[in-house]
Amino acid sequence: MTDTNRSGRSLNRCALTLGIPFTTFVCGDVVNGGPAPWFDRLSLVVRRIGVARAATFWPTAAGLASKERNLLWTLKEIPLEEVLRGLERAEEGAEQETEALRSRYMDVADLRAIARNELVAIGSHTHRHPILSRLTREQQRSEIECGIAALRPIVSKVNLFAYPNGKPQDYDDHVISQLREHGIVAAVTTVQRCLSARDDVMQLPRLGVSEGRRLGVLSSNGLCRGQVLGMHERGFIVGACRPELHALETMLDCRLWLSNGDSARV
Repeated sequence: MTDTNRSGRSLNRCALTLGIPFTTFVCGDVVNGGPAPWFDRLSLVVRRIGVARAATFWPTAAGLASKERNLLWTLKEIPLEEVLRGLERAEEGAEQETEALRSRYMDVADLRAIARNELVAIGSHTHRHPILSRLTREQQRSEIECGIAALRPIVSKVNLFAYPNGKPQDYDDHVISQLREHGIVAAVTTVQRCLSARDDVMQLPRLGVSEGRRLGVLSSNGLCRGQVLGMHERGFIVGACRPELHALETMLDCRLWLSNGDSARV
């Protein structure tokens, strides 16, 4: 689970009840009392004043975005600081109250509570959720470093990471190098495909489970003949043939739970 949403507390209850592990990937700024992620703030502004007016607060987006999704994609292409400056102006123009939105996200107390569950791991999702490939190298380092540092007083170990947006063009080799330097041993993308034994543990694909989407749909639509769903012991959902799941276990020194109810390693 990414983006620090308070639904993590519900998942924690499920994990305790069913014995299912999960990882929540957290933005350091949000959990430590900062504003909600910029894309959720944008969505609130658009609902209040409409996408055409909202787009006028960014010169590069004005006249180009006719739908909220188009505006979001456009803003992902520009530097985060420019996005945030325009967003502050847009919220003023919309007379937008942001505190209610902020309350939807976990704070330090929430995170500490779920971290006490041994089935839960806490991973980093940067500090403010920028698209890392749009940053300078110094900015990349700062986002990674600050995001991890914000979590270390709360959890004992931060060694997992989820790339914001998560497509191959959203991070680069320098980002991966920085993650390794900061103790990250595995990172997940948003590339939705089955796992291969050739996959880099710093660029793992995963099968997304969004609201209302069942694992059975993934099992029928996302997997090929002979493949099964596997769940990393810290909650990643992957799909692959048994030998490849075993290979991932070896790479990460972990156990996988399979969709047929077996455990790949006991």
